[in-house]
Amino acid sequence: MSSDGVLGDVAEKLKSLGGNWASYSVLGSFLLYVLGYLTIRFYLTAFGIAIDLAVLDERYVFAGAKFLVYVVSAVSTVVMLWLLIGAVGYLPYRLVTRNRRADVAQQSSRWQRFCAWASQPERLSLAGIVFSVAVIQLFMKQCFFFSNLLLRTSFPREPQWLAGFLLAENENSFELYFSGLIVATLISLALLLLLRNKPRPTSWSSFLFWVFAFLVTAQTLLLPVNYGYLLAHNDLPKVATIDGDKPLKPNEEAWLVWEGKEGLSFLVRRKDGDAAVRSLVTLKQKDVKRTEIIGYSRILRELFVKP
Repeated sequence: MSSDGVLGDVAEKLKSLGGNWASYSVLGSFLLYVLGYLTIRFYLTAFGIAIDLAVLDERYVFAGAKFLVYVVSAVSTVVMLWLLIGAVGYLPYRLVTRNRRADVAQQSSRWQRFCAWASQPERLSLAGIVFSVAVIQLFMKQCFFFSNLLLRTSFPREPQWLAGFLLAENENSFELYFSGLIVATLISLALLLLLRNKPRPTSWSSFLFWVFAFLVTAQTLLLPVNYGYLLAHNDLPKVATIDGDKPLKPNEEAWLVWEGKEGLSFLVRRKDGDAAVRSLVTLKQKDVKRTEIIGYSRILRELFVKP
């Protein structure tokens, strides 16, 4: 083959690769946009801020990228925990096991029985459906009970375990909970990929497969939704003034909750003796001369935990 032919083949491959990368970039940007929109939308829902969200906003892409980075870091944490648990459990397992040959034969028999059971796509689809429904109903949908938190007089106490995550002083419990949601979603995705290549000889098996595929999609979309809700436990900037001109009164405190395209939303708390009145104030961008941040507060703990 001549050098011109080799160069031509290389040029064609590079051209094809460039076209594929362009398609991947468009698809990746769209996915980041959707993930970021869900994160921000439900973050604002948790606070009870009903403002317009622009259709096109670069912050959606950045929020989606931040969500993916958090997912990757959470997965690495889960893998590290699995390795530690495996390393700690391996030595006692070797010490307890007496009859290794019989044990291996028994494990092999159990694995063969499981493979025979899992060879039926209907059974595997049903198992996946039960697992996905349990995860969605018992864990991933529970965040919807925690909406409009900034103006509530009392913090929702049910489910208690999720309330504990939102009011926690540190992020360790939040990371542990969200890592569990990621693991559950990865299990469902792995099961769906396993079922994708299995034959579906009957309409019933096809129906179960697509029901399971729908539930896995719901699980995946509920990840950024939960992430948005759980972000409500993060710090909010405390400001000295809401319009940049008139300082707050001595009995007032304010936090910047959201900076939109057209306006800024503030949480204002006025203390009258032992009573405290809270309100959400939205000002147009042109009416806010400057924003003076004087500190940061873990807002949910500030409102519902601190005396």
